[in-house]
Amino acid sequence: MGGLKRKREDKIKKSVDKTSNKKSLDVDMEVAESQDESMSHEDEVESEQESSNQPLEEDEDEELEGTDPFTKHFKNSLHPTLLKSLESPSGCMPQEKENWPILRNVVISIPSCSEAESDKESKKLLDDEVEYTLGGIPPKILNLKELTPRSLHIKTQIAKNLKTANCALNESIDESKFLTEFQNELFSIMNNYQDLCFTKQTLNNIDSMRFVYCLHMVNHILKTRMKVLRHNTKLKNRGDDDVPDEYRDQGFVRPKVLVLLPFKSSAYKVISVLEKLLFPEGKKGSVMNKKRFLEEYQEDTQRIPIRKPEEYKMIFSGNTHDDFTMGISITRKALKLYSEFYSSDIIIASPMSLRRIIGAKGDKERDYDFLSSIELLILDQADIFMMQNWHHVLHIFDHLHLKLRDYKRPDYARVRLWSLDGHAKFFRQTLIFSTVNAPLIASLITTRCHNFAGKVIVNKQFPNGSICDVRGELQHDFYKFTVEKATDIPQKRFEFFMHNVFPLFQEQSMRQVLIYIPSYYDFVRLRNHFMRESINFNQICETSPKSKVAEARDLFCNEDVHFLLYTERYHFYNRIILKGIRHIVFYDLPNYPHYYSEMCNMMNNENLLKSKRCLSNFTVSAIYTQADYLKLIPIVGSKKAKSMFASERNLHRIMI
Repeated sequence: MGGLKRKREDKIKKSVDKTSNKKSLDVDMEVAESQDESMSHEDEVESEQESSNQPLEEDEDEELEGTDPFTKHFKNSLHPTLLKSLESPSGCMPQEKENWPILRNVVISIPSCSEAESDKESKKLLDDEVEYTLGGIPPKILNLKELTPRSLHIKTQIAKNLKTANCALNESIDESKFLTEFQNELFSIMNNYQDLCFTKQTLNNIDSMRFVYCLHMVNHILKTRMKVLRHNTKLKNRGDDDVPDEYRDQGFVRPKVLVLLPFKSSAYKVISVLEKLLFPEGKKGSVMNKKRFLEEYQEDTQRIPIRKPEEYKMIFSGNTHDDFTMGISITRKALKLYSEFYSSDIIIASPMSLRRIIGAKGDKERDYDFLSSIELLILDQADIFMMQNWHHVLHIFDHLHLKLRDYKRPDYARVRLWSLDGHAKFFRQTLIFSTVNAPLIASLITTRCHNFAGKVIVNKQFPNGSICDVRGELQHDFYKFTVEKATDIPQKRFEFFMHNVFPLFQEQSMRQVLIYIPSYYDFVRLRNHFMRESINFNQICETSPKSKVAEARDLFCNEDVHFLLYTERYHFYNRIILKGIRHIVFYDLPNYPHYYSEMCNMMNNENLLKSKRCLSNFTVSAIYTQADYLKLIPIVGSKKAKSMFASERNLHRIMI
């Protein structure tokens, strides 16, 4: 046995000794060895039946070829040079821009391992028996005409259902193909196990996109399960208590996939796709607890007004409850819903509900061990999380891959070496899907995702920006302020607004000023200041009751209040049309760029009282800083945004 392997075992032994006495450890290990990642007795019986089936032999031959990206990604530990690069704050991540036929602008970043650039798979060190991974391989678009599910390493159990399941979502799909061109490009990235940040989610592609990541996560679970079952059979035939490193195929706990979704309606759609992928349509008994699932997650009967925008209808159609969690276990014959977390393969949850389970420091009852072995993390409709509570998302990321609080669960002889070394975060694949490329989302993929295989970012291009959708001739003033530290932005923004922008609208002739505020914390700061200074204002926020909203709208329209504080979160959930606006001040740029033109288009004579109508005197002002570059691009266009940031002027006036 190599020196490195002995060091690892000594390290593990010391760690376990600190948390458990020897007697209890022996008992726990005996229990762990008789189980397979907390599988029930029924699962163990089924695994014996599955181990004798022909598909196992085919899968084994396929894996022995070493071509499956799944095997390549999770098999070996990280090369020390690559690990050093990943742990460095300024890690080397060269970027490569490519223009793909469907996705268009694709930015690929692969961590570099300078020790052996020519060999990107693995390397044996002379003084050790351990094989090391040297880094990821950039994804390549495969020819869809020549592809088969087997060539993409898609498991037989789902390969036979691909066309039927996909046709149910895409009526226009070519029946001779099992993926569309768009899906093929997305799957080329996912199946290569790179992190993905896709900010081009739309009404037209969200179903196709959801199908691809459901296909990827089910395929991942089936491969993991098949590997464990095959190794169980081999170890049983060995008749030896010693477990070689080649049979290390698990994490500390069973859950491998975590899917964060904003609403129950989103979870309903995901689970429906899983069912179509796993089982032929109409097969009875394939989904356990389905009746309960339909009662709790199926669409409710709420009506959405016809005048609401189409994307609003898409978001809020169905069950919009945002407090849910569900464990899902997958076997060859059944999809079990509502399984206990530690007996689940997949966990689907809303950020709020999951944070409640994780708890906070000092809570008596809290649990986050089930997040220690997550290999695939999916955030769908991530932009909506910003409208709910982004801190919930960050809290979940903070509790991924932490040391176990309860050391009784894992079978350490089967835990992968890189998990024991605490390197699980470098193997986790993260998939983020959003309609906007907001700074919070961009920060998540750049600072919280450390996949050694690299990351791929697909963003929209904005040659013009939403400002071009503003109707009528308006003067748009953009005020720029500078700040040295990101943590100082809220205070500096407030000071800049009060000293440079607010005085411009204090005169009686500048009444009916709407102040649009994306952040609730900024709203509270501004509201409290206005109250202390006895400024004539009213407010509409997400916590405002309907009666207060109606009163605020009426007072503002009739010029009974000078200022109206209006939060982006309220606008997201209600999308009302405000009347009486003469001046708009964007305290911060909207997270959704189309909200800029939407708010500006409310400002017209038709939305004013007849006695108050005026053909001029409409103004738009917006405040931004250097950290708002990603939000400025989709509003004014990439070319204009670049010139505004390069300029030393603090005021930019645009006439549309």
